[in-house]
Amino acid sequence: MTKNNFFLIIEGIDGAGKSTVAKYIYKELSSKIKINITAEPTSGDVGKLVEDISYERNNNGMLLTLLYTADRIIHSKDINDLIERGESVICDRYMYSTVAYQAVQLYDMKIFDRTDNALQWLLNLQKMSVSYIPDIKIYIDITPEIAISRISSKSKIHPFEKKQFLDRVRNNYLSIMDIEKNWIVVNGSEPYDKTGNYIINTLKNKNFIT
Repeated sequence: MTKNNFFLIIEGIDGAGKSTVAKYIYKELSSKIKINITAEPTSGDVGKLVEDISYERNNNGMLLTLLYTADRIIHSKDINDLIERGESVICDRYMYSTVAYQAVQLYDMKIFDRTDNALQWLLNLQKMSVSYIPDIKIYIDITPEIAISRISSKSKIHPFEKKQFLDRVRNNYLSIMDIEKNWIVVNGSEPYDKTGNYIINTLKNKNFIT
C-alpha cells in the first residue's frame, strides 16, 4: 500500500548537482503524481534579500542566518499547505543547508568556540522554525575539488564557492548525519539521471510511489 504523498529534500555542497537531480525527479514523476518542485533561498521578498546580502564579500553571518531562517518559516508554511492538500514536494536545499553553511560563518565570527556547538544551536533553531519535517533526506556527496571544477565556469561566483569553505561545509554535513540518522547518501560524481533514478527507486521501496 502506497503512502499518500511525500516531502523530499536534496542537500549537498555547491556544485553537487542538487538542482539538476531535483528537476530530473520532478520531470519523471510529474505525469504520475501531484508533485511540486521548490528551492531555497526562495524567490520571495526575504529570499531575494538573502541572495543579495549573501553575495556581499563581508556579509554578516548572524544576519544571514536569521534571514535564511525567516525565509524558511514562510516557505515551510507553503510546503505544509501542499502536503496537507495531498501533494508531494521536492525541495532543493532546506534547513540543513543553513546549519552546514552558517556553522562555518558563526564559528569564524567567534560566536561559538566550537563548530559542533554552532551546529547544535543551528539545528535547534531550524527545527523550531519549520512546519513540516522531511520524509526523505538525500545528501549528494561530492568532493570540494570536483565541486570547484564544476562551479568555475559560472559567470558569477558566490563567496561561499571556495574549496576551503566547501571542505568545511562538507565536514559539517557529515557531522549532521552523525547527529541525525536516516539520511540517504548518493555519489555526486555519478550521472544525474543515475542519481535521480536511484532516488526514485528509493521512493518506490519506501512505498511513497508505485
